[in-house]
Amino acid sequence: MTPLPPRPGPGARLARPAAAVLLVAAIGALAAFAPGPATRALESLRQSAPAAAAALAAAYVASGPLMIPAPLLHLAAGFALGPVSGSLVAIPASTLGACAAFAAGRWLVRERAARLAARSPALAGVDAALAASGFRVVLLLRLAPLAPFTVLNYLLGATPVPLRAFALASLLGSVPGLILSVYVGSLAADAAALRATVDAGRGGPGALILPAIGTGAILLAISWVLRRALAASAGARPPPA
Repeated sequence: MTPLPPRPGPGARLARPAAAVLLVAAIGALAAFAPGPATRALESLRQSAPAAAAALAAAYVASGPLMIPAPLLHLAAGFALGPVSGSLVAIPASTLGACAAFAAGRWLVRERAARLAARSPALAGVDAALAASGFRVVLLLRLAPLAPFTVLNYLLGATPVPLRAFALASLLGSVPGLILSVYVGSLAADAAALRATVDAGRGGPGALILPAIGTGAILLAISWVLRRALAASAGARPPPA
């Protein structure tokens, strides 16, 4: 009888997810810090709205798994298509991109995360709370100004949040910031102006104060939602508002 091959250790089991995450992070960083070629391509696409819409839709769907920051694409959509058409393309396409990254995260690490939760009562409680309150948690995260969406899409895939709840919350929560970014992109007269807008958007430390305060408030709200869900799952009385 042929002996079974040895079971791979924890390091080997993590090699595929780790390699995938490193690869997509490298591609996303390249796109974020070298936008010049992309803006030049958009300058030519601006002459053909159907071609621009198709190219941007494909870029949005790929941006989730490749960890390309969505605000860059929002600006590009506004630049190439204008505020209305750009938003109509960006809203569904960016949601599909986020769902693609969510599905990748679920395929890569959800099974392992579930095993860890099964061995820890504390993690099991958090797992149950996320399953019960996933829509509210994802919606609040989408509204947080400084939330790292490119990473969160993968991390949320490792949780029991249902795909339908993730998709709907992602769509609703991203609309305000998305429309604003698309509008800002539509104001750029040419590719050079769009590049200047991207550079100006990075800003300095002072520009992060209000977004940081808003993100902190939203994280407190998420903590409150999860504590109530944990209390409910444990059969305890929810904490006061």
